[in-house]
Amino acid sequence: MQTLRRLSLFEDYREQEGSQALKRPHPPALLALALSLWGAAAFAYRGAQGLPSGLLLAAAFSMLGLSVLLVAVLLRLGGPIRVCVALGISAGLAIGAFAALQMYAQRDAAAVLGWQEFRFEVVEDPSPGSFGSSCLAKAETSGTGSFLVRLSFTGQGPDLAYGSIFTASTQMQAPSEGSAQYCWERGVAASARIRSFETLERGDAMAFILGFRNTALSLYDRFEGEGAALLRALLFGERARLNGMEVSEEIKVAGLAHMVAVSGAHLAVIASFLALALKSCGAPRRAAIGIQLGFLLLYLVCTGIPVSALRATCMVAVSSLSLFSRRRPSSMSALSLCICAFVVLDPVGAQSLSFILSAGSTLGIILFGSYFKAWCALLPFGSSGIVSEGLSLTSASSVLSLPVMVAEFSRISLIAPLANIVAAPFFMVLCAGGLLSTCLGVVLPGISTYLLMPVVVLAEAFCETVALMASAPFASIPAFLGLPGAVMLSGVMALVLWKAWPRPSPKRLGLFAFSAFMAVLLVVLVFPRFTDDELIMLDVGQGDAFVVRSRGSAVLIDTGTLDMQLVEHLAKNGVYRLDAVFVSHADDDHCGSLKALKGVVGVGRVCVSSPTFDCPCTNCRALLVDAGDLVGSGQVVGLTPGDSIRVGAFTLEVKAPEKFSDQGGNDDSLGILLTHGSAGRIWTALMCGDLEAEGLERMLQGDQVGEVDILKVSHHGSKNSLTKQLLKRLAPEVGLISVGSGNRYGHPAREVIALLEEQGCKVMRTDQEGDVVCKFTPERILVRSLG
Repeated sequence: MQTLRRLSLFEDYREQEGSQALKRPHPPALLALALSLWGAAAFAYRGAQGLPSGLLLAAAFSMLGLSVLLVAVLLRLGGPIRVCVALGISAGLAIGAFAALQMYAQRDAAAVLGWQEFRFEVVEDPSPGSFGSSCLAKAETSGTGSFLVRLSFTGQGPDLAYGSIFTASTQMQAPSEGSAQYCWERGVAASARIRSFETLERGDAMAFILGFRNTALSLYDRFEGEGAALLRALLFGERARLNGMEVSEEIKVAGLAHMVAVSGAHLAVIASFLALALKSCGAPRRAAIGIQLGFLLLYLVCTGIPVSALRATCMVAVSSLSLFSRRRPSSMSALSLCICAFVVLDPVGAQSLSFILSAGSTLGIILFGSYFKAWCALLPFGSSGIVSEGLSLTSASSVLSLPVMVAEFSRISLIAPLANIVAAPFFMVLCAGGLLSTCLGVVLPGISTYLLMPVVVLAEAFCETVALMASAPFASIPAFLGLPGAVMLSGVMALVLWKAWPRPSPKRLGLFAFSAFMAVLLVVLVFPRFTDDELIMLDVGQGDAFVVRSRGSAVLIDTGTLDMQLVEHLAKNGVYRLDAVFVSHADDDHCGSLKALKGVVGVGRVCVSSPTFDCPCTNCRALLVDAGDLVGSGQVVGLTPGDSIRVGAFTLEVKAPEKFSDQGGNDDSLGILLTHGSAGRIWTALMCGDLEAEGLERMLQGDQVGEVDILKVSHHGSKNSLTKQLLKRLAPEVGLISVGSGNRYGHPAREVIALLEEQGCKVMRTDQEGDVVCKFTPERILVRSLG
């Protein structure tokens, strides 16, 4: 009997064991064309924002003409890589420019549409927010083409899902200043608010698929907890419930976010594990591939065939089908054709995270899977097929996708290798078992609860396992990397690995592990000790977050409410551990992101005003719960006026409040006076949360605070935050205002800015300057913007 070949995606060309499996791959010219086309299209579209339409049109036709010329050269010379790259760049620039022109046309058309009735098709499941639900939808009206619009709904939960069609009367608005970049990158032409709508029945082929998806999703409504929410995201791409749970953040900390995204990142790994299981069962090669493709098709149906799932499925499917040729270059060629097709058909979508993860992960497995398998064989557990397969698959898929994940989530998961080894078999069983149980549950609704119960219990067990791994010290650390830099780093990593292609050996493996360990130690423990004495105002939108650091110590005063933005800016400033987090008061814009620090930044304790423990209000109760979850209830400390904390060369002295007068609200904010220096010149800064002018006046009674060098302008510069008399008494030289761009409150007030400027105070605002660093030296305070 002929020996069955391994069915993993990365072992499709192997003829014998040994050195053949480590032969360096030779990417085809088509791959060079695809990658250059993709990169140039993304570069052109992103860079086109704000450019004149005439210039874009001229550039687009110029690049199109050059592309036609290069095609003729290719046909004549037979396709050298240099010509393929040149063709990809010219064609990509033309495609990106035409996409930008189309975006301009759609925005202009939407801007002139008055109040009228539109037909909308929801293209993603609505997500809840503080001011109602929102989603992306395709809008149509008589006499115009369709365009993508960002919808906000009045109320918390419209009875809509992906694929729903409804009509509503509204007026299109241009994207706000704060969301302009977001909308441009996603091809959103306008925004609108929906107050009432009328749903319509679908009459096309998608009606059956969406009906199946909605019926299947409803089976999980009877289950509560994290396990059911995880399965909804994993099987159906519906993340609304998962995003509101603690396990969502724990998944990111453990480096498993790619596994619950609708992308080829998890499909490629799961399909490979399914292939390994089928091989272990002795399934014939063609039958196994058929089962794999059936699994992918079923996944596509359950997600409702969104573009992201279609891309992911096509990329993984063509790689599987190319196994028949038993040559790795054919897999790369098939994937290259997919990349080219999707870039041409949807150049805006080619910039999305799901596209990058799908293409990058699949290509990484094809190129480097067998290579990492050989390295994993050197580990103590290398003889274990499941463990070795899981680590090699996830390592290969991460070569091109890891830098992008760092850019997206602003963190590096140090526990990710272990987490992925544990997760890969779990996900295979959850996906395969979940899809099968769901299909049977739809057919047999009377026993669906019993059919789904085992997979839900397994999902709950997996969530507990993820929580355990995410709670490990330094499970992940903040890391800052922009998307362009991430893409460049991915290419450099792949090129270095391809050029070097070293033979596996225990000595090299040990050297690599030691180097990685030392690098982490340097970044986390050594570098922070050499930072300057600084007060840093972090740009976290409409919220407060300030870092005080000196001589290896650091504290955070308030957190803001934008989790990803907080982590990103901590990473940007190299903050990996916090001795304490001070929360000025329990409003969401000052403590809403407290939970986001868990597993990302080590926190010693959380400090709040002492009256917080006795306040019965909902916000204070929630703050204490979140603080206890982060550091343990024993490390939640109450502060009273007169308490002081040393942070390197800084002294933080509490000035207020003695008791609450505002139920933990603005006028009960912590007042903290920072002092720096012990001999000669002493510098001071006043941090006062959201204290209004009346509260500030109470705090200043009795000469507790004299003149200050830096004033953290309270309540984001609201019109009641300062008076002329207060400014004269404090006489600050620098005023720091943490405020969100285009916020709906009108902060900072013009009157307050005028008062500060009249006093001769230098005003620094996060909405204009980004992060602001105040460096304290014995001679002076140096203020600079990092925006």
